[in-house]
Amino acid sequence: MQGQNYAQPGTYYVTILTHERECLLGDIVDGEMRLSEIGKIAQECWMDIPNHFPHVSLDEFRVMPNHLHGILVLNMGRTRHEQGKGVLLNAPRSILSNEQGKGVLLNAPTSILSNEQGKGVLLNAPRSILPNEQGKGVLLNAPTRISPQQGSLSVIIRTYKAAAAILSHQAGHNHFRWHRNYHDHIICNAQDLTRIRQYILQNPINWPHDEEDPKNRK
Repeated sequence: MQGQNYAQPGTYYVTILTHERECLLGDIVDGEMRLSEIGKIAQECWMDIPNHFPHVSLDEFRVMPNHLHGILVLNMGRTRHEQGKGVLLNAPRSILSNEQGKGVLLNAPTSILSNEQGKGVLLNAPRSILPNEQGKGVLLNAPTRISPQQGSLSVIIRTYKAAAAILSHQAGHNHFRWHRNYHDHIICNAQDLTRIRQYILQNPINWPHDEEDPKNRK
């Protein structure tokens, strides 16, 4: 929504689609969702969001054959900053500072090399991080011309999609991709929240009539 600050506290209804709406996350059998391996990864990463974004709480969500519906509650943001050096928070894997205060990526599925100045360089990440002239991290190849505010909805979704895709590729599903964007709706009141919760809960049984079912798309 234009003009909306997606880093502010609020409740958001989010829909994330697979690339070209491929049904790679599972199948609906007798009105119930049966998750594929990719679907299980997608679900586990979604449930793990609060561990990387402490200001986020999960509400109702469902992984469907080719998309995910979820409600995210953003509370007051939390950030850390030490000694004036940038610290990247809320990544799929934790980043801590080493003895020299330079970023160290722990338990990452991607490679880390050192540049000539001994500063960490993150390679093969969903978004590249390189040191600028002052040695501070610069975010490259962002999807927008101005990087979103840390902890905002767009950063949360980008991080989630990257983590789920990386883990799926590690599991041998190199063909898996998400649709580039996502859909969001700001939940304004209790009635809206109840309606959306019911829609998410009933999504599997209503799959034969869902517009996201490829059989229903012309």
